[in-house]
Amino acid sequence: MQGALDGVIRNFPVRPVAWLLRALVFPLGLREVPPSDRLGHRVAAVLTAGERQRVDAAGNGVFAVVHRDSVPEAVRVVREQAVDAVLVSVHRCVPEQIAEVGRLVRDFPGVPTVALL
Repeated sequence: MQGALDGVIRNFPVRPVAWLLRALVFPLGLREVPPSDRLGHRVAAVLTAGERQRVDAAGNGVFAVVHRDSVPEAVRVVREQAVDAVLVSVHRCVPEQIAEVGRLVRDFPGVPTVALL
């Protein structure tokens, strides 16, 4: 109802009367804030092509996925951007990068890290 009244007042042709109506109808301003379309969660991911498609489909509209090709690149994303989780595919994590995953878990204890099997 608030949105409808706001729309009528916003489109009222006589602007001084619209200002007066707004002051009378909404003396404290608009109370309800419409929901934002912005995605609230960001996930860094190191995945295979097939896993990327499935994770993108599962997270569509829920979280944004920042895809990277290696664990060090994903760590760089975690350092530079606020992320809510990190997904690492065991098929993309080469043995030389296992220590980097351990460092990621130790350095960022508030960021859940999940390995996809």
